[in-house]
Amino acid sequence: MVSAKEVAQKIEELVGKINKSESAKKEIVKWISKYDGKVIQWHLGDSPEDKFYVVFTKSGAKFEVGDYSSPDMVWICDPQVWLDFQSGALDMRNALKEGKIFIWGSLHEAFPFMMILMTALSEAT
Repeated sequence: MVSAKEVAQKIEELVGKINKSESAKKEIVKWISKYDGKVIQWHLGDSPEDKFYVVFTKSGAKFEVGDYSSPDMVWICDPQVWLDFQSGALDMRNALKEGKIFIWGSLHEAFPFMMILMTALSEAT
């Protein structure tokens, strides 16, 4: 079974890829629009180490461990569920219907966020 710490390391690696991708940074600027930034958070367990977030600004992304006070969106799920979703093995609609993933906040933030991830990953290969 995968741990929240392992997922956090993978997200931190993705943040590095996002910051190296000019296309992903352009997607961030479009997504943020007139705002100062966006914050996406993960709750993958009950302990403080199981919570982490990414702050997106027009200059890039920054990974942090902990609980952000007012994120735009929070993914709440088991660590393995997140990895299955991120890899494409698990469809978000089905995961939401089956109660495997809960999203707190603005669901519409998930789509541009996933586009940024896909853009960074496609350029990293």
